[in-house]
Amino acid sequence: MTEKEILESIELGINDYTEELQLKAIRYDINLIKSIENPPERVQCEVAYDYPDRITDIKNPCEDALITAIQRGEPDIISYIKNPSDKLKKIALEHNTESFEYMCKDCSYDIMKFAVSLNGLLMYHIDNPSEELQFLAVRNNSESIRYISHPSEELQLLAIYDNADNLNLIKNPSENAQLAAILMNGYLIRLVEKQTYLMKLAAINQNADSIRCIKDPDEKLLAIAVTKCETALQYIRNTTPEIQKLSVESFPNSIQYIKNPSEEAQVIAVRSNPKLIRHIKNPCDEAQIIAISLDPERIRSIRNCKKEVIIQAVRANANVIKYVKNIDDDIKNAAIEYLLK
Repeated sequence: MTEKEILESIELGINDYTEELQLKAIRYDINLIKSIENPPERVQCEVAYDYPDRITDIKNPCEDALITAIQRGEPDIISYIKNPSDKLKKIALEHNTESFEYMCKDCSYDIMKFAVSLNGLLMYHIDNPSEELQFLAVRNNSESIRYISHPSEELQLLAIYDNADNLNLIKNPSENAQLAAILMNGYLIRLVEKQTYLMKLAAINQNADSIRCIKDPDEKLLAIAVTKCETALQYIRNTTPEIQKLSVESFPNSIQYIKNPSEEAQVIAVRSNPKLIRHIKNPCDEAQIIAISLDPERIRSIRNCKKEVIIQAVRANANVIKYVKNIDDDIKNAAIEYLLK
């Protein structure tokens, strides 16, 4: 007999086979399950275990077989089952929440609640969700706020307190929600079109570098920023001498972020740390004298250092003369003056 004749013979008598023979038959060819009118539960469960999608070939499958198919199959297996009970739907969701996509069009409110409590992002599949569903979803996954068209302020705050970055996911956030997010992450003020003064102040206090995201900051806000953070100055255009002074008084290294620092700012910086002279393109004479006097080697950081500056520096510290390339009588006399003090 050919294989085809063997299969035809099995198919004709398979309903009279014992359970063991039926199992052997479907193991030989799974398609034979179609010919078994009332397969025993054991046969059904083996088919469901090995071939979950063939559950549709079983007439009136038992609950155990359905559960096995759901637990072994892909998320869409629930769609192969006619009129699945809520129990089966919950089992499917517990196994893989992606199965909700295949049942959401025809499911009870209880299943919706169960689904979003397992995975808040499933809100994507629910049209016009109730407030209860919204809160269940956001409590499970705060990012689900993105799928809620008009979230209440309470819901917005719930999402933001979980993760301030969720502000970016909220459509038309309230002023209080925006402020709450900024208090947690100052940079988030960049997402706010209408920035209130309180928001600006909150942003700077949380992270002074957020000054870069603030629209039209006034002198007071700038002053707060530069006295809180060394790097804030680099984000401020056209700094005034007063802002420069405040910044270098608090953080001398901030002189490196000023393109054209005032003489006062230069002096404050190098008096604190002479090495900072290297960050000043055209240092004023006073800053040069102070830097060289405090650290004679700094003369190497100054291009075309004036003779007058060198003389003043030598008068303040004769050791400067060690680093002067061209020493004339005036410079020598300055050193003698220092030694005779």
